Amino acid sequence: MTISDDFSRLDNNSAKRHHFVPQLLLRRFSHKHNDKDCVFQMETTSRRAPRRVPVRTAASRHQLYRAVDKDGESSNRHEGYLALVEEHAAPALRTMNEHPKSLSRGERATIAFFVALQTMRTPAAADQVTATANAAMRTWANEFYSNRQAFTEYYHRVHEPGASEVEIEELRQDVINQIRDGKIRLSGDTGAAFATAFEYAIGNVPILIEFDWTLLRAPDGGFTTSDRGYAIHDPSPPYPWGGARHPELRKQRNYSAVERHDLSPDASDADGRRNECARGVIA
Repeated sequence: MTISDDFSRLDNNSAKRHHFVPQLLLRRFSHKHNDKDCVFQMETTSRRAPRRVPVRTAASRHQLYRAVDKDGESSNRHEGYLALVEEHAAPALRTMNEHPKSLSRGERATIAFFVALQTMRTPAAADQVTATANAAMRTWANEFYSNRQAFTEYYHRVHEPGASEVEIEELRQDVINQIRDGKIRLSGDTGAAFATAFEYAIGNVPILIEFDWTLLRAPDGGFTTSDRGYAIHDPSPPYPWGGARHPELRKQRNYSAVERHDLSPDASDADGRRNECARGVIA
């Protein structure tokens, strides 16, 4: 698609309800209720009790990834891109689940790609990207508008050579006040933040590939997952006072009742490398 510059397969995606946790993952946590696949979902922002919702509507929002293209038209390319990734990830995840020892390096790379995107496809991730962008914009604005003389010269050169210094100063002060009051800000409401989020996520793929992976199963129970759908745990962090070794977190990460399957490319050499890499835990 990049070579041909033909992204019609992505742009023509017609989905209106966009899942920030893919249905192929949600179904792994689902149960049947009235002949529907359902999960219990709890909104952590409201802290309300978990409620049963169908997989079809769980962890989703209406047109979450919709963006406006360069022609001002509504685009569903982000959703189409994620759907394409899920299409490739589904068989690799199935292999990891059913025959973990036979997971190929290609399948491992595909899963790493899928996992990396999962970290940055959530509403919270878009909010983080937007907040970072606004902080950068305020830093730039503070520098750009702080020098009265430089701004006046810029305005004369780029906009209106005949504008008076009084008019330019009124404009400068007005813009400064609007930025300070939050009236001028970047918005991720149209899905634009996800383009930056996905680029950031893809940069993390090589790191995830190099992690030691351990697949955990809970034969006598289940897991509580989040909108990220996975966890990363370092059993031997270089800085023991970090959060990964906090006593309360160690209590929450008691894996003694689960089955472990080492998914390292060379499991026989895994022990020698565990001091160098964190261990990815995929639930």
